[in-house]
Amino acid sequence: MPSPARKRTPKPAARSPKAKPAPVEKPKAKLAAVLPMPVRRPALQAATLLAFEERGRARFADGEEIEVQAHASVDPVVLRGAAARSEVVIVQESPAGWVVLGALRTRPTPGVDRAEEYVIEADRVKVEAAHAVSLVAGAAEIAVRAVGFVETIARDITARAAGVHKIVGRMIHLN
Repeated sequence: MPSPARKRTPKPAARSPKAKPAPVEKPKAKLAAVLPMPVRRPALQAATLLAFEERGRARFADGEEIEVQAHASVDPVVLRGAAARSEVVIVQESPAGWVVLGALRTRPTPGVDRAEEYVIEADRVKVEAAHAVSLVAGAAEIAVRAVGFVETIARDITARAAGVHKIVGRMIHLN
């Protein structure tokens, strides 16, 4: 039985190595205007805090001013103090805008940091408290209380006067 005739498919023509396919033209997009790309800042930035109430203003080193808000973990009292002293704060860009993550302190803060010594120099120093003010050094204490009591507690108490030493009271109790 004779074999069925096969149809021969023509082989593609051999290409010469120098022949290049015809370039396909793509439609060119027309730009209305060329806009400069916005400056991309690092994730965390240092900025000088200029003012802060519920929101605030800060300035980067390059002079750009931004509006900032406090992160939930930062006490607004800290930021108001930082703004009053134009301190540096750490800010981060978020989808809602710039957020202050904290204040950058460069010296110890009385009441926050333990230091060897704090010196307060002023013509007058006024300390106000709603309930009491106490000065404590080791076993000695002076306490001024809002209800009208002043207590001095120590092993020995010395009071000296170059002039008249007055002790005035409705009643004085000695021993």
